[in-house]
Amino acid sequence: MASHFRISLSVPDDRRYAGMLRDLAVHGAKQAGHSEADAAAFGREVEQAARESLAPAPTEATVPVTVRCNDGPVEVTIGSCCVSTTR
Repeated sequence: MASHFRISLSVPDDRRYAGMLRDLAVHGAKQAGHSEADAAAFGREVEQAARESLAPAPTEATVPVTVRCNDGPVEVTIGSCCVSTTR
């Protein structure tokens, strides 16, 4: 399935937002045509990356997040960390 989209947002630099980024990644993967199981697995990868990238305690800082797909892999960028699907 051909799919083009880009979502850009800023989230607080706080690990509590990792689950929200997982849900966003799952939605993006499904939009790009991935199965429910593949989308869920991708979401778990993104959540783990978010937990490793975001601060363990709330801060005043924000982190840029982008979810995008251009007829290929879905990419989620959290600050300088990038996670992508295999197609």
